Amino acid sequence: MEYKKCKRGHLRTPENVNPRGNCRICEVQRTQRWREDNPEVYRASKVCSDHKYHGAHRKSVSAYHRAYYKTHKRNPEYNVWLTMKQRCTNPNSTSYKGYGALGVRVCRLWQTYDGFIGSIGLRPSSKHSLSRFGDVGNYSPSNCIWGDRKHQAEQKRIKRARKNL
Repeated sequence: MEYKKCKRGHLRTPENVNPRGNCRICEVQRTQRWREDNPEVYRASKVCSDHKYHGAHRKSVSAYHRAYYKTHKRNPEYNVWLTMKQRCTNPNSTSYKGYGALGVRVCRLWQTYDGFIGSIGLRPSSKHSLSRFGDVGNYSPSNCIWGDRKHQAEQKRIKRARKNL
């Protein structure tokens, strides 16, 4: 089978195209270019990546998140990462009571989107979602994978079985 190329010349294989039809390699390169063009905002995010907004960094960090969200809001992996962080850290989130209130945390590496993608990789398909083994433990590289609906259902069964013991 012969694959077409994107605007920048990358092959548009099924693994290289996101659900919207955009080239994933181009999205990663766009992110890297943005970081190079906005070093002061990116650097501020590194300093305050644990979301303890304080002092002189407050304006820079919020600007970083606004610009980063504007760049990645259509990126499914970014939305998964953002939702994961919200349900574990934001008491105003509707899912907080099932995660953050029960002590589920996000590991230090995954506090930044780059650390998250660097360790777990891109989502294999739009049918996959972030899955913790047995639906227990924190969100970390050793406890999570991209799981499909079948895997998610198996993990729920494991959680129910542990509850009944």
